[in-house]
Amino acid sequence: MELVRTALALLLIGLLVALWTRVTLRSAMAQPLLQRKNYLQETVTTSAGLSFVGSAILGWLLLCWRVGLEWHEGGQLMLAAFWFSVLGLLDDLGGDPATKGLR
Repeated sequence: MELVRTALALLLIGLLVALWTRVTLRSAMAQPLLQRKNYLQETVTTSAGLSFVGSAILGWLLLCWRVGLEWHEGGQLMLAAFWFSVLGLLDDLGGDPATKGLR
């Protein structure tokens, strides 16, 4: 019975994280501040990685809360991913738009 509860919790967490990712990606794509032209002059969304990092952190927190994953397992990785995504957002929003990425 415990195995069924754990499997059901994992399934619900996966569905919730997928829904959260979809909602946040749609929100990011609707923000004019995050729209840029790429080298082909096509409009693309920048900083969409924040949606994925946010979803990963949400999934990690839910796994710790409901499934019994230890907080320290993955905590440092989640913190590092969060800060690198914030740095990526700052890079996308600030500075000269002609010099982005590896240039």
